[in-house]
Amino acid sequence: THPKTDDALQELAAIYEEKRLFDVAIEKHRDLVLWAPDSPHRIASEAAIPRLRLADLDGPEYGRDSMNRALGELERWLATYPNDDSRPEVERTLVDCLQRLADNDMGVARFYRTVRSVTGARQHAARALESAKRAGNQDQLEEIRSFLESLDEIEALGPPKEIPQGISPE
Repeated sequence: THPKTDDALQELAAIYEEKRLFDVAIEKHRDLVLWAPDSPHRIASEAAIPRLRLADLDGPEYGRDSMNRALGELERWLATYPNDDSRPEVERTLVDCLQRLADNDMGVARFYRTVRSVTGARQHAARALESAKRAGNQDQLEEIRSFLESLDEIEALGPPKEIPQGISPE
């Protein structure tokens, strides 16, 4: 109930972010949004949460749930504050999130291609393509389209042949 609660929470969030304790920084931003809804820091805190959620990930192969959650938070922020000065920064974070989601799907698609499950590879590559389209990264789009074309070639080969017993796979 202290009138400076929002200032304290904003400062704590900045300290934790600097120390790379992103989960605690997110908690402080969430507390600010919850306990100081009329704060001038609220909009910035709402934008910081998904950015920090992405910063907390170890790589594109991890944290798809966190990426999806950040995506939803970013989309809500953009819909709620369309004219805020922070919009360009939030849009950059959205592009980063979409590219990470595409990278995540492509990692799974490559695995499926390796095990010659064209259906699984195609499903994940198609989802990656949708995320990449939204992100607008032309290099990423070209990579995904080339991957999808390579699946057509694998399909044309037919199913893998079974190795007769007694014959070494080498």
